[in-house]
Amino acid sequence: MALQMRLVSAVALVTGEVKEKHRYIGQGDKQQNAGRKTDHEGRPLSSVSAVVFADPVGVVGEAKVLLPDMQLVGVAAGAAIRLEGELLLRLSGRDFSAIAAEVTAERMTPVGSWVDWATAAAGKKSVEARAS
Repeated sequence: MALQMRLVSAVALVTGEVKEKHRYIGQGDKQQNAGRKTDHEGRPLSSVSAVVFADPVGVVGEAKVLLPDMQLVGVAAGAAIRLEGELLLRLSGRDFSAIAAEVTAERMTPVGSWVDWATAAAGKKSVEARAS
């Protein structure tokens, strides 16, 4: 059983490498690859692990962001991307009460490097921490 909802907007902080997304039939040792997962237009999808900030749900940690293969060319861990087009969030149950989150988008726009932002912010001291 899964819960699906449309998102208004989303920004993803990429934490993993791009991987082709496959469909599987069966479970356990009897699981078989049934080909590439595709979007509603038939384009093959790839996924990347990310922390997603989405409206109206807030922060979705450890999400898989699914985009057409061509959209994820050159995307690496540390990138911040704005997800665009039709945005769908799918929450599904897994073994041991885990919940898997998948965010599907039609396209994305790179907005920078969240690693650089965090490094720059860590290098600055707050006003309260400065010596008089």
